[in-house]
Amino acid sequence: MKQVPKTFKYGRVFRKKLKINNFNVNSQLFLTKYNYGFKAIEFGKLNYIHLKMIDLILRRLIKNKKSYKINIGLTTPVTSKPIETRMGKGKGQKDYWECSITKGTLILELKNIKKILLIYIFRLIKIRLPFKIKILKLKY
Repeated sequence: MKQVPKTFKYGRVFRKKLKINNFNVNSQLFLTKYNYGFKAIEFGKLNYIHLKMIDLILRRLIKNKKSYKINIGLTTPVTSKPIETRMGKGKGQKDYWECSITKGTLILELKNIKKILLIYIFRLIKIRLPFKIKILKLKY
């Protein structure tokens, strides 16, 4: 899993506020080829640590990498200055990367998994995320 995206348009970004009232409809709202998915119910922000924990849980419990797909990537760099610096002298360096998630975004897709294992994975991931999620099932 990559910590930093390959290319990004602007060098450093201030911490963005979430727009709760007006949110755009994402292309990641519906399941494609996978049977199950985890969908965000609330607005929130994902850090590198959250994505790493999701990937670690899935690699431990699901041995086949083709049976799951993470739809989210880190997009915005967040800057911070060291604690004991004086005022001025420009903006701080990139501290970490994050991804802002709107309501209804599909975070993760799974296929060919038993329901017992799916519920167990859902509980483990639900604890570690800073917002609420729910399970989606593909209807034929």
